[in-house]
Amino acid sequence: MSKKILVLFFILICLMPAMSLMRSGYFPMHDDMQAMRIHQMTLCFKDWQIPCRWVPDMGYGYGYPQFNYYPPLPYYVMTLIHLVGVSIIDSVKIGFILTFIISGIGMYLLGNKLWGKYGGGLSTLFYLYAPYRAVNVYDRGAMGEIWAMAFFPWVIWSMERIWQRNKPIDIVLLSVSVSALMTSHLLSTLMVAPLLMVWWLVRTFQHRKNLTQNLISFVISGLLSLGLSAYYVLPSLIEKPYAHLETLTMGYFNYLAHFATLKQLITNTHWGYGSSLLGPHDDMSLSIGIWHITIAIIAWVVITIKFNKSKQYIWVNILLIAGLGYLFLAHSKSTFIWKSIPMLEWLQFPWRFLAPASFVFSLVAGAILYFPSRKNSKVKIYEIILIICSPLIFLNISYMRPSSWFPMTDHIKLSGEAWRKQQTISIFDYLPIDAKLPPAERAPDKPWFATGVGKIINYSKGSNWQKIELNSSTKNIVSVPLFYYPGWQVRVNDQIVPINKGNELGLITFEVNPGFSQVLINLVNTPIRLISNGITLISILITTWLITRSFKYEN
Repeated sequence: MSKKILVLFFILICLMPAMSLMRSGYFPMHDDMQAMRIHQMTLCFKDWQIPCRWVPDMGYGYGYPQFNYYPPLPYYVMTLIHLVGVSIIDSVKIGFILTFIISGIGMYLLGNKLWGKYGGGLSTLFYLYAPYRAVNVYDRGAMGEIWAMAFFPWVIWSMERIWQRNKPIDIVLLSVSVSALMTSHLLSTLMVAPLLMVWWLVRTFQHRKNLTQNLISFVISGLLSLGLSAYYVLPSLIEKPYAHLETLTMGYFNYLAHFATLKQLITNTHWGYGSSLLGPHDDMSLSIGIWHITIAIIAWVVITIKFNKSKQYIWVNILLIAGLGYLFLAHSKSTFIWKSIPMLEWLQFPWRFLAPASFVFSLVAGAILYFPSRKNSKVKIYEIILIICSPLIFLNISYMRPSSWFPMTDHIKLSGEAWRKQQTISIFDYLPIDAKLPPAERAPDKPWFATGVGKIINYSKGSNWQKIELNSSTKNIVSVPLFYYPGWQVRVNDQIVPINKGNELGLITFEVNPGFSQVLINLVNTPIRLISNGITLISILITTWLITRSFKYEN
């Protein structure tokens, strides 16, 4: 069989887990807000609200700061796809498909660097067929989390390039990979950070020859990655007191209700499209994959016996310990760790540690082919690959599809009762702090007079602005169907006026004088948003300069 045919066959096998998405229609998912988020970000783009922070139609039509807190990168990509003419529904599916492609390429590059091309190919297949990947795509619809999983291998691969080559393009690759991870799912960054730190320390110790030069490159990469993601990360952290984020860790979202049992994590093959529940009866898979952990352990045995003095032995041990540590953190026996590190409560679901665990065990699985792939080996590599991959595909391919499909268009998804549901899903998340409770009814179609008599002549709004023309017979108070949030500014006849937000819903109200008034309400940057945007802009310019320099360096 020729190499070209083998490569094509490998690509086909890699695409199989995503093939069920390549059809018309739509499928049910837990986080059924993907289309709405793209729709709202599209409105931001049309108003040049970049970066997008405030979405106008969510919060039951009162709007709220969705993307000031929710990682935006996947939605920027999907929105750009939509803006070139693809429907919103298809853009969502393409968003999921891209994660398979990005994951596959990144894992192959990393696995190839560690174990060789055959080991890299095997790690890729294990990562693409990981049960938790299927859970995130076809059951939960966790767009941000699955995008973060796509960048796990890219970060370590980029780190390896700095240790081995240390060219300007390598600094760029690491900076972009870390930034993409942070702006896809900040919680996933938190989960994988300990592994990255240990890996960095070990490899830095191994590469002491060019220590100073390497350290400088890593410092530049770290600062640049923070700079590239500053537009999102800094406001999301510093402006936490301005929204009701406490609901993200209360009730159903309290981590104590979502630990997985040992059976669920390792041996359970149950598959369902339900939710995570209190106790061991979850109707969704919480498994790392029995074949994943089996092959990873066998790979560790092989490397330990044959290559216990090699770098591969160190890498496999680090990864396997990390993988077991992640599984431990998903089990209730780790409760004492969760209680001692308050930051962990924001993860909500301990089984989320299956994301880095899936990455680790998939990467280790490829090490089993490090021995057979060596030149002096007489083992028939293709027979081993067939023996290993057949159970992998047989056990997991049935997970790689939605529970059902139904006809769907953008108009159906974003109109009528479906539109109302999209406006109210997770309505308490990111609700501005001055609103005591979420609104019980849809926002009025236009502003109204709280006192006195008057008439609204014209009213229009966008994602980050509202315009009002009105006549008032007396000095009057005007209420606007818009939550107050730091940054909103009201101008009446070109004069900034005070905002009164002391009402039940924390809506913007202001005073007008008798007669005709023109009102402009727009969202301006707070100091931290302005600084963050500036840092990101400067970081983009530096990144562009490094890319240009790398091309000159190569030539």
